[in-house]
Amino acid sequence: MAGFEGKYSDEDILEQLRYHYKKNSKITRSSFEKNKTVCSSSIVYMRFGSWNNASLKSDIMNNIRKETIIGNLKSHYLKNRKITKKSFDLDKTVCPAKIVELKFGSWAEGLKAANLSEKNAKRKNDN
Repeated sequence: MAGFEGKYSDEDILEQLRYHYKKNSKITRSSFEKNKTVCSSSIVYMRFGSWNNASLKSDIMNNIRKETIIGNLKSHYLKNRKITKKSFDLDKTVCPAKIVELKFGSWAEGLKAANLSEKNAKRKNDN
């Protein structure tokens, strides 16, 4: 695999991310990996340090609407009966917690917008 990462410039990779997102209306590391017309998700990870870093740098995640993020937060809570930044980031079906922070100013404000809180979610989970 060494050598393949030099085949693409940073901008080439970011453009592939944008293309995939535009074509599929969403993007995950898994969906990107399955797309054989773009570089591997491993190359994205090696070049940008993480999938989230690459997604943020490509401005893809900045296009996610607040309503979608609120839906992600509620969906995650309903599925897991808890919500923490860590559990949310481990859930590959939702946007990254960093996007919640970017769109709402903080993780706590995102939870507030979704009528959730870590404290209440944990307490409900304990009952």
